[in-house]
Amino acid sequence: DDLKKLLGYGKSTLQRTERPRVSLLQRSPSSPVVCHATGFYPNRVVVFWRRDGQELHEQVDPGEVLPNHDGTFQVSVDLDLTAVPQEDWGRYECVVQLKGIEDISTTLDPAHIRTNGGDNHILAFILTGVAVVAAVAVVVGVFLYRKKNVY
Repeated sequence: DDLKKLLGYGKSTLQRTERPRVSLLQRSPSSPVVCHATGFYPNRVVVFWRRDGQELHEQVDPGEVLPNHDGTFQVSVDLDLTAVPQEDWGRYECVVQLKGIEDISTTLDPAHIRTNGGDNHILAFILTGVAVVAAVAVVVGVFLYRKKNVY
């Protein structure tokens, strides 16, 4: 009876399938677009880019499958679009294939790409604020120093 339980646990672990979450990422407008799949199990996954339904081998830089802290896995595949006009991006899609689930296809749409662009504006605003405060502190310090030494 215990052996059957152990076999049942082993079978459920071996047949476990976790569906990946797929995101399109881009650090800057000149950097590659990254198709990032994470949270999947098992680690035998195929991720690729295709254009007009044909798998791409040029312009593509596949990454290796890496473990996540929760026992699932992640992988990224870069697509270099420097020579592709943005109006043609809709012809491209990232495809994730994992045994036991239907293929996940994500069309390359600029509106769905997560970027660092918004963070740069916030960082610039914060740094400008710090610079202004520092400049005011220097001016006040010089004024107080001169006032003290004049009298």
